[in-house]
Amino acid sequence: ISAPPASVQTKVRQRNELRPLSYQEKRQLGQDINKLPPDMIEGVIRIIQESGTDLGGEEDGADEVELDIEALDTPALKKLQKYVKKCLTKARAKKGREEIF
Repeated sequence: ISAPPASVQTKVRQRNELRPLSYQEKRQLGQDINKLPPDMIEGVIRIIQESGTDLGGEEDGADEVELDIEALDTPALKKLQKYVKKCLTKARAKKGREEIF
């Protein structure tokens, strides 16, 4: 069986980008964000700020910010999901290389 035409694949991809995250996906995203190394958290903060969502705690000079995943819109959540997945893959690869040496 051959792959569907590119136009069909594009429509499916666009539909997936518009589909809101399920409760389980949001929960997993929150857990994955907590697994990120500190140097990769800045990207999470940047994506949230670009979405226009307020980050509680940053005006106090606090080291921690509270993230309400429910307050983020679907495009921001999808962008975060993609970023976090990429970062975790990178972090795991780096950790694997370090264990070899």
